[in-house]
Amino acid sequence: MKRIELITTQQVRISYEIAGLGDRILAFFVDICVLGGLMFAEAFTLGILGANDDWIYLLVILSTFIFYTLISEILMGGQTLGKKALGLKVIQVHGRHPQILDFIIRWAFRLLDIHLTAGSLAAMTITSGELGQRLGDRLSNTVVVRLRPKQGLMLKQLMEIEQLENYAPRFPQVRQLEESEMLTLKACLDRYQRYRNPAHAETLSLAATKVKQLIGVEQGEMKTLEFVRTLIQDYVVLTR
Repeated sequence: MKRIELITTQQVRISYEIAGLGDRILAFFVDICVLGGLMFAEAFTLGILGANDDWIYLLVILSTFIFYTLISEILMGGQTLGKKALGLKVIQVHGRHPQILDFIIRWAFRLLDIHLTAGSLAAMTITSGELGQRLGDRLSNTVVVRLRPKQGLMLKQLMEIEQLENYAPRFPQVRQLEESEMLTLKACLDRYQRYRNPAHAETLSLAATKVKQLIGVEQGEMKTLEFVRTLIQDYVVLTR
């Protein structure tokens, strides 16, 4: 599974799975179904309102078909209803939120990537590129990622805790955090354990500091590594 690593404004490193071709095709077909429903509803509404000119139907329905993806991604922060259903999102490869111009570039090249080539150009570029980008993605410097990873979907599967019945959480405040925040903390821990260098140690420390600020706890004499492991264990036990 291809991945991309980003650094947030809090200097926390986050790893995302790159959306595969199959995921993007499924999201595309969900959007097609949504579009079909929207256009049918528009035609039905126009009929009730007594619109008799064909150009009105053409203008409204064609505009919906053309601009659905662009407007959806702008208003929903990088998602269409299809992407949202599949847990996909468009992000910038450098970690910042895509700007309107980025979405316009992606949308403009859908004509070549998907419609004029029956999706063959998009399929070829997505499968051949390191970041799974179609041409529009590459030119806008964006990438489509999975918000719900296929591997390790549940936080409960991330750590093995023995004798859960006898475990007493030390930081019950950790329940205030979202699962996505704990997954980020776990990702920082994994990176440090895999690559024990000053950069990853600092990232883990920054993540731990951020969590302490969010839930209002102190680690006392515990070392950062022990503190982070304890937070994750507590969260798993308290939310299982």
